[in-house]
Amino acid sequence: MRTFVKVDGDLPAEFGLTQVVAALPRKTAAGLLEAYRNAINGCPDREAGAGTEVRVLRAQDDGDESFTAWHLSTRLPGERIVEYSVALLRSGTAVSQLVFVSAPGARMSDAQFVTLTERAMSRLPQLPDYD
Repeated sequence: MRTFVKVDGDLPAEFGLTQVVAALPRKTAAGLLEAYRNAINGCPDREAGAGTEVRVLRAQDDGDESFTAWHLSTRLPGERIVEYSVALLRSGTAVSQLVFVSAPGARMSDAQFVTLTERAMSRLPQLPDYD
């Protein structure tokens, strides 16, 4: 797991970028991506109260290489909203999850997060195969 921290700034405590990378058996890696997609895409949208709004930023499937990037907004009690971008990637037996939690004054556009996801995807095949 990699966590990127900026310590010399006035960033809110919730700001952060984390990447997790692992190698799994091929069928498990493919199943993980599918289960993850179903779980996030199945988040209920609620108009009032606590709930999570989900937007797909980009999904790409090319055989053994695929990823989906989402932007999520979760409404918390007290009119607070937490916004974060999440991507799950797979290249053969390698999988990775990116999570970016934005904060006021520390945001990444949807296009920037997709670009970050694509860069991570280009490096994912460097992980040795599980098989």
